[in-house]
Amino acid sequence: MVAGDPALLVLGPLTLRGDAGVVRLGGAKPRRLLAALALNGGQMVSADRLIDVAWGDSPPRTARQNLHTYLWSLRRSLAAATGRRLVIQVQPPGYLLRIAPSDLDWHIFRELCSAAARCASSDPAAAGQLLHEALGLWRGPALADIADGLPLLDAWAAAMEEERLTALEQRIQADLATGWHRELTGELALLVAAYPFREQFRAHQMVALYRCGRQAEALAAFHQLREQLTDELGVDPSPKLHRLYEAMLRADAALDCPEQRAYAPDHRAALAASSLP
Repeated sequence: MVAGDPALLVLGPLTLRGDAGVVRLGGAKPRRLLAALALNGGQMVSADRLIDVAWGDSPPRTARQNLHTYLWSLRRSLAAATGRRLVIQVQPPGYLLRIAPSDLDWHIFRELCSAAARCASSDPAAAGQLLHEALGLWRGPALADIADGLPLLDAWAAAMEEERLTALEQRIQADLATGWHRELTGELALLVAAYPFREQFRAHQMVALYRCGRQAEALAAFHQLREQLTDELGVDPSPKLHRLYEAMLRADAALDCPEQRAYAPDHRAALAASSLP
């Protein structure tokens, strides 16, 4: 699967792209409604839930009337921008957005990740390419310009961010499996600084350093994490990370460098993406 040119973008500031370019959607509330309908694409979202999305715990008495007005305006914007490609339909007791999977960047991201998972063990180079492409769809934190502390949107954004980080872990795993450990050390230094308690990034950093012949630094990375976990959370690294550390102490042959594949990921772009807020 190759990422195309979706009309609706939520992996960053919410953006609607029409045939003539980016379409203005008005204020935060209609944008929140469109995001909610898009993330539930093809499924009915109740009017009550849409009111929660737009106003949170403090809707005005006119919320239902305002909801109809916002959705009417969104229908006009979608029709002008995309014809009949994106259509908001009434389906009591709520509404649904009819949208093709290829018109939403979030759906394309998940499809690329699923395709990568299917080939990760048999062809890590192909998996790496798919995950580089998937992560390249992100233009910043998901829904960042519309969440604004609203519980439901914040929960969606947090779940989407977790999927991004998981895909990033899997992409680094694929790159390590194709022999690109030297190119990963800078990116992993940024990631362990940004996410100090995310053990998979630390494990990847240890492996990359070890395969670069920097065994002392790889072992020091484990000790640094153990100290951070003990001091701040009162816990130890996971058994899996302990096993990796012990394998490095005994120079386990299973940690040796794989042969570098012809696949050449753009780690400069990955380095920039790793610094997403």
